[in-house]
Amino acid sequence: MLAVVAIALSALASLLDGVDWTDIRDALTRIGWVRLLLAAGITATSYGVLTGYDVIALRVIGRRVAYPRAALASFTGTL
Repeated sequence: MLAVVAIALSALASLLDGVDWTDIRDALTRIGWVRLLLAAGITATSYGVLTGYDVIALRVIGRRVAYPRAALASFTGTL
């Protein structure tokens, strides 16, 4: 597992090597904080609905699973 994380971090560092962070900051500023927060809120709501759907599906097939456990499985299954 540690080797996978090390490889992933190395690949990420290689990809980000040519990134100009001021360009990213400027782009985020042009988008605006309100739109960024709205997008984050909609994304969080989407994941919440997805976990709720999975909990309902489990109950329909007769499996009673606690919401936190089902939500964790749903969230990690979509990554």
